[in-house]
Amino acid sequence: MSTTKPYCPSNGTEGYLFMERFCWKCVKDEGQDCPILLASWIFDVTEDGYPSEWVMDMDEVIEFAPPRTAQCTAFVGRMET
Repeated sequence: MSTTKPYCPSNGTEGYLFMERFCWKCVKDEGQDCPILLASWIFDVTEDGYPSEWVMDMDEVIEFAPPRTAQCTAFVGRMET
């Protein structure tokens, strides 16, 4: 089993790439009202309300490339039409 830690994008570009990879392709954000995404904006990564679904795999960390190891464990992809 891999070790994870909470994931918080380090800057706006990294956050945009994460949202493009997960949030904008997820059924939970079809109405742009995903509670997980909203909580990530409201709470600091150290606070209880920060989404536990946003994690980074510490066994696969590549220096300077956390978006490759970061994931949303609640992600459910939409069917492309």
